[in-house]
Amino acid sequence: MLACSKKCLIQLAWVHKLNQINRHLLHDLSNYLTGVLTLSELYCEYPTSESLVEGLDIIKKNALKSRDLLTLLAQLNHPQVTTPTYVDLQSLLQNLQPIIQAILPSNAHFEIKYTFKPPLPLLWGTSYIVQQIFLQLICNAGEAVQTVPKPSVTLSIDPTDHAIQCTLYDNGKGFPKNFEQQLFQPFYTSFSDPQHLGLGLFSIKEYLSMQGGHIQVEPCDGGTCIRFSFNTLSM
Repeated sequence: MLACSKKCLIQLAWVHKLNQINRHLLHDLSNYLTGVLTLSELYCEYPTSESLVEGLDIIKKNALKSRDLLTLLAQLNHPQVTTPTYVDLQSLLQNLQPIIQAILPSNAHFEIKYTFKPPLPLLWGTSYIVQQIFLQLICNAGEAVQTVPKPSVTLSIDPTDHAIQCTLYDNGKGFPKNFEQQLFQPFYTSFSDPQHLGLGLFSIKEYLSMQGGHIQVEPCDGGTCIRFSFNTLSM
């Protein structure tokens, strides 16, 4: 029964975060479509405008961005691969970039640092779960930096002999001191917003444990540092 309860909590955590991510992506999609419609109406009314070529190029770019966002929404909500396999983390993170930018505040600086010589070792896991781990952590970082004048989020990737070590740093609201262990307890949250279920870090720790990885939160001056790892050995 305990295992079943954990599974339900993990699923609840992701569904809750997925709803937030969908809202971010749909907001961006709405902006792109609004731009397309506005320019389309303008050039229908003034078909000989000197800026027609430039406007059509903007329409084309917005339409392509809209198509890409629709593809991302479909992949997030209807994953095709849900079984363990070797995952190309570098490629996965590259594909997540548009989602990450949509989640973080528009003025946030986001950077991925790779401390290795290519290629990055493949990790063993379920692509959809690995994706969930990163997106949930990015959601937390995005909310932590909401009120920071110059928000910054950095993800560092460092492969070792049998694992890929990841470090996510944000310069936002840090966690309370001496609460590191409580952070991974179900329903604990340091956010005052009642929309927070307090299940994100709990579910991430469970997912990583299932795949031989680990996670720890380190409070630091001016932000939060989260270190986690993925196993690169075949199961």
